[in-house]
Amino acid sequence: PRGFCAGVERAIEIVQDLINEDPDNPQYRRVLGTQIYQSVEELGNEASDMYEELFELRQEVRGLSGDERAEAEARIEELSQEIDDIEADIDELTQISVEQMQKVIELEPDSESANFILGIIYQNRAANLFERRNNTTDNAQANEYDTMAREVLRDALIYYERAAEINPDNPENWQSLFQVYTTLGMEEKAAEAMEKAGFEN
Repeated sequence: PRGFCAGVERAIEIVQDLINEDPDNPQYRRVLGTQIYQSVEELGNEASDMYEELFELRQEVRGLSGDERAEAEARIEELSQEIDDIEADIDELTQISVEQMQKVIELEPDSESANFILGIIYQNRAANLFERRNNTTDNAQANEYDTMAREVLRDALIYYERAAEINPDNPENWQSLFQVYTTLGMEEKAAEAMEKAGFEN
C-alpha cells in the first residue's frame, strides 16, 4: 500500500523479520502495530484534505458550464478515485495494526497501554467511517457507514474499558471513554466517565 516512505517500509520489514524469529515477543508486535498505525493516521489526514477539495469542487461545479465544467467534473472523478485508493489502504493497514495489537493483548492481557492503543485505533477507524458517511452523496451508503462506525466504536469501548479497569486512576482512560460514550448517546455512562476523569459537570 501507499502511505509508507522507503525508510518506514524498511523498518517494518526489519520488525516483521524479528517477529518471525520470535513470534511471542509482544514488544516487536507493539512496535509494528503502532508504526503501521502512524502511517494510517497520515493517510487519514491526506484523505481529509482531499474530501475538503472534493466538497469545494462539487459546490463550484454547479455554477460552471462548458469546458470549465467538464474540467471540474474530470477532477472530481480523479479525486474520487484517489480517495477510494487511500481508503482501501487505510482499511488494509488498520486491519494489520489491529491484528498486531490484539496479539500484544493476548500476550500481555494486563497491559494498560496496549488496550488503550487498540481503543485509539478503533476510535480513529470510526472517525474515518463517519467522515466517509459525511462525504458520500448516496443515502444508503451513508447509513451503512454510520452503522459500521458505531459498531467500531463499540469495539473501542471494550479496550478503553479494559484500560480503565487495569488503571482506574488514569484520567486519559476516562476522557476517551467519555468521548465514545457521548458519541454513542450513552449519557449516564458519559457522565460517570466525566466525573472519574476529574471534569466538573
